[in-house]
Amino acid sequence: MKKIILALTLLNFISLKTIAQDFYADSLSKVASNSKIDEKKVKTFIELAKYQQTFLLNYDTALIVLNTALTIAEQNKLYTLQAEIMYLQAISFGNTIKFTQKYTLVQRAILFCRQHQLKAPEADLLLLLSKVISDKNDSVKLIINQSLNISLQNNLIDQQINALAAKANFVAAKQPDSAKALFALALSLSRQHQLHQSEVTLLQTIAKTYSLNHWGDSATYIMQNAMNTAHENGLVNEEIISLNALILSERGYFIRDSLNTYFERLVNLCRKYKRDSVAFMQASTLSYQDIGNYPKALQISLALLRLHKSKNDSTNIQIDLYQIALSNNYSLQYKKAIAWYNEAKKYSQQSFHYIFIHDDLAHCYLELNQKDSAKYYADSCYKIATAFYGSEANIYGGVLNDLGTTYLALGEDSLALDYLRRSYIFFTTKSIEYQNYTGSTQGLADYYKKHGNLDSSYYYARLSLNTARDKGFLKFIFSSSAIVSDYFLKHHNADSAYYFQQVGFDAYKTLYNHESTSEFQNLAFAEQQKEQNLAVEKKLAEEQYASNLKLYGLLGLLAVGLIIGVMVYRNNRNRQRSYELLKKQKSEIDLQKAKLEDSIKDLKATQTQLVQSEKMASLGELTAGIAHEIQNPLNFVNNFSEVNKELISELVEEVDKGNTEEVKTLANNIKENSEKINHHGKRADAIVKGMLHHSQSSTGKKELTDINALCDEYLRLSYHGLRAKDKSFNATIKTDFDKSIEKINIIPQDIGRVVLNLINNAFYSVDEKKKKAPQGPKRGAEYLPTVTVSTKRSGSPSGAEGLLISVTDNGNGIPQNIVDKIFQPFFTTKPTGQGTGLGLSLSYDIIKAHGGEIKVETGEGSGSTFIIQLPIA
Repeated sequence: MKKIILALTLLNFISLKTIAQDFYADSLSKVASNSKIDEKKVKTFIELAKYQQTFLLNYDTALIVLNTALTIAEQNKLYTLQAEIMYLQAISFGNTIKFTQKYTLVQRAILFCRQHQLKAPEADLLLLLSKVISDKNDSVKLIINQSLNISLQNNLIDQQINALAAKANFVAAKQPDSAKALFALALSLSRQHQLHQSEVTLLQTIAKTYSLNHWGDSATYIMQNAMNTAHENGLVNEEIISLNALILSERGYFIRDSLNTYFERLVNLCRKYKRDSVAFMQASTLSYQDIGNYPKALQISLALLRLHKSKNDSTNIQIDLYQIALSNNYSLQYKKAIAWYNEAKKYSQQSFHYIFIHDDLAHCYLELNQKDSAKYYADSCYKIATAFYGSEANIYGGVLNDLGTTYLALGEDSLALDYLRRSYIFFTTKSIEYQNYTGSTQGLADYYKKHGNLDSSYYYARLSLNTARDKGFLKFIFSSSAIVSDYFLKHHNADSAYYFQQVGFDAYKTLYNHESTSEFQNLAFAEQQKEQNLAVEKKLAEEQYASNLKLYGLLGLLAVGLIIGVMVYRNNRNRQRSYELLKKQKSEIDLQKAKLEDSIKDLKATQTQLVQSEKMASLGELTAGIAHEIQNPLNFVNNFSEVNKELISELVEEVDKGNTEEVKTLANNIKENSEKINHHGKRADAIVKGMLHHSQSSTGKKELTDINALCDEYLRLSYHGLRAKDKSFNATIKTDFDKSIEKINIIPQDIGRVVLNLINNAFYSVDEKKKKAPQGPKRGAEYLPTVTVSTKRSGSPSGAEGLLISVTDNGNGIPQNIVDKIFQPFFTTKPTGQGTGLGLSLSYDIIKAHGGEIKVETGEGSGSTFIIQLPIA
């Protein structure tokens, strides 16, 4: 009972430790968001990304943070920080992108460093590149040496240490002595320059290399040295990483007696310094499982499950459920394991764990002798793995190993051998994972033993046993030693047989001792009892809540009834008042409505009068111009008529004299004058007809019109009209017509009014400026009022071909504060009585109706240009 209470206390203790796990990340985020200095903000983002990578394993989040930091760094040309960000981006991508993409990413970062002469980041990136192309030995060696040369040439101590470590790691498998010498040189450099951070990182690297090369005891000693150095120099993150590496190294085999101590120290550090401990705790369960401490593994997983359920973290919930099921599986509690596996199966189907859930379910059903179910889950596992990895050739070796063992037990030996061989090849060529390698060799040993090939069985069993004893894999020590012992027994070597039998028995006792099994069962029972108590408490709380709800409902109904009664009384009392008030308001509204309708009628009448006034003003100006135009041909008609009268008198005299030649000459002159009279008469007739045509109201029908001729005609009419009103008025007229423009489909009366209005405004502007301009040679160059009308082809607002009509003057221009108002109805800059303010408004409406635009380009004191854009239909 004491053990149960102790276990439950530990569960609550662990849960409390993980509550503040995101505090450090949140603090970094706040510093970054509140910082006003860009460089400081970028550095904080980098620290946040590193924390996401190392402690939370959130590589996607790290990439988002790094992208933000990179944008700020690029904007402020922080080249060194840009290079560091690129390095971290390549790490965060990990295995999520293809080799070619990763290679290109790192190469681009190296070129960036060379472009900006960043030697230290270049050396770091070269070492990262050597890891990307790790299967190309010649290239890896060349790149590591290149990084080392840059470090030596530029006296970069940190980079020298990293390059020496990389070189040592590269030669460790074939030249262990050289590797140790290189590691020693790097370690001496870090200590000589008191680079404690580099020293700890180097010690961690050495420990990992030693572990991969079967120097497990030395690896543990070196990692302990890294942990102590980090602790002595206050390097919290490195101390945590070293502790985690110790716990996971060889799955806790070399520190089995200190595993609890290191685990507690790791969790306490995370709690004290606000670091996330969840990922480390999840990983620690593997070590506890592998040394046979299933109760502790179960305790941790149950605590994490509570935490992740409170956060609704479905990904980690599935992992926790899987670990709980695995602990039950290893404890031979197969039925309970199946229940937990089925619970985990409800979550993500796209995860790595989902594959092994089916794999382990097949194993559990096999142990329960339910072979049909075992085969179903084994087949499902292979299908899911094929879909997950993209093809059968890419399936992870651990999956193949477990399936091989399962199919061997099911009697499908040929399929089992295929999977076991593929698994063995995977872990001897593609990836060094000793636990899975041990499983593969154990599976092959079982296969060959079943088929009577004792030598092959013994060969693979010894491979499995040697690795299992080196790494401390108790389960495989037990199973492989049995095969080795049986082999020696059949070869009449009793001493060896007994020795290996004892090795297996000792491993079995450690794995499945009575005390550990009882503790595990008691813990599971306590957890079940706790769940039942929680369920009962929840039910009682729900019943109490329902009872309270009924009581509160009744009281609520009484309160509502009372409130309704008061409201009805008040409503009845206020209704009469409201009715009288509404009647009064209605009469006032009717009166205001009548006044408003009268005002609207007056306004409409005024608007109509103003519009008519504008039209009459335009017509008056047009008429004056036309009258001036008619006067010219009439003068010609009168003059030639007088001349003809005199010529006829002379003709009669010459006839009387009989002078035939002179008569013919006079007759020809009379004929020519008559033709001129006829020509100018027709010209006057055309002007009159044009006047009548343009003075008529618009018919709204479009006609094919020569826009150049239209603009030229209205320019002359406007000029002569103003000259007729004011003899002192004078201005230079310029035209620039695009002769390539063909006739366009417009309403000529409407467009003519627009052009006339713009030209009249232009003449008014230059005339006003001339009146105010200083005159005379002593005042400088005399002001020359000029109005230019031009046409040209252009793109229309819709993107189709169109034309532009421009009216430009060098007058006073339009002040910027009123430019936006000039197209508003009744807005005018002319003195009172000289303009209605409707000309530009009507022009704007006419051009819009033609599908075009009208705009102005102006500067105060520098003239204006009004531009009409029309589509060519």
